[in-house]
Amino acid sequence: MTYWLNGDFKEDTIAVDITDRGFLLGDGLFETLLVIDGASVFLSQHLQRLRDGLSALGFHAPLGGLNVGQIINKLAVDNNVAEGEASARITVTRGAGARGLDYRDNQVATILITLGAYAPKQTEQPSRLIIARQRRCEQSLSARWKTLNYLDNTVARNEALKAGADDAVMLNGAGRVACASAANVFAIHDGAVMTPPISEGALPGIVRARLLCCARAGGVQITVAPVTVETLSRSALFLTNSLIGLRAAYFRTGHDAQAQEILQSLQSCYAEMIVESLKKQDPS
Repeated sequence: MTYWLNGDFKEDTIAVDITDRGFLLGDGLFETLLVIDGASVFLSQHLQRLRDGLSALGFHAPLGGLNVGQIINKLAVDNNVAEGEASARITVTRGAGARGLDYRDNQVATILITLGAYAPKQTEQPSRLIIARQRRCEQSLSARWKTLNYLDNTVARNEALKAGADDAVMLNGAGRVACASAANVFAIHDGAVMTPPISEGALPGIVRARLLCCARAGGVQITVAPVTVETLSRSALFLTNSLIGLRAAYFRTGHDAQAQEILQSLQSCYAEMIVESLKKQDPS
């Protein structure tokens, strides 16, 4: 597999410095992007969220001079996935450092970009959900930014798989809905859509943000407000992230006809937004 690391395209199997803080401490951020025919979907939004996170956490990572779109396109060609769908990941760590927690303000970051084929799960069945025992701390940095510290999410997802479900809804410290293990959660009830705010522990997802614009523009009533487990139990649900887009889900109840119509309308609007995003790029 060809990957890009700190300015060079490589195929070595050994790439990570054993003193890298991302490897040792989870001191880093990442973005996962859907790539279609070599072009990255919502690339500018992903890069902006990454820059915001790097700035907030004090990383010295010069992304300004990188043409990430071209790098991803070349990786798609070199890894034989220039046609169809692929998944790209941008990983930025604080870089190699001395033992311990302390770091230098000017420490040069490690930047890694990888890409591989992505085969979306072909199913018309809603994603099966459970409520995870593992809670999500809504005040943590790892809830606000897409950090490498994914242990809580990993434990929650594994709990779901062991229970025969597809994913787990994670509650925050107050017992309200934050997110799924790797997705934002939306509930449809009485013809309206609800999703938890960032302050409740929801990650500021790229698809989530696009969908909020899409719903309002399409006349779908959408509310960003705290969501309780009781609300989930009487609602039709769907999950969103950059790879699955919008996927129907259920928790105790299935979809009614009105909820299905709303979901299909949002899926159609979102598909149009993907097309517009790809038009803005020239992967050649």
